[in-house]
Amino acid sequence: MITSAQLLNKYRSVEPYLEIIQKRVRDSLLVLCEEEGYALVAARIKTLESVSEKVETVRFDGWSN
Repeated sequence: MITSAQLLNKYRSVEPYLEIIQKRVRDSLLVLCEEEGYALVAARIKTLESVSEKVETVRFDGWSN
């Protein structure tokens, strides 16, 4: 799938923060899962291709969704 320049630029602008956010979310969810007895499946960062597909096929109306 060809990714638009606008989407590529937006993804690249947030990419440096994705691992930081992933760690914070995982740490928060781990506490909740341990308290409630749920299993936590590894969190993952969406790839550019996955985000692009979702926006291009209108699964999401735009970047903010």
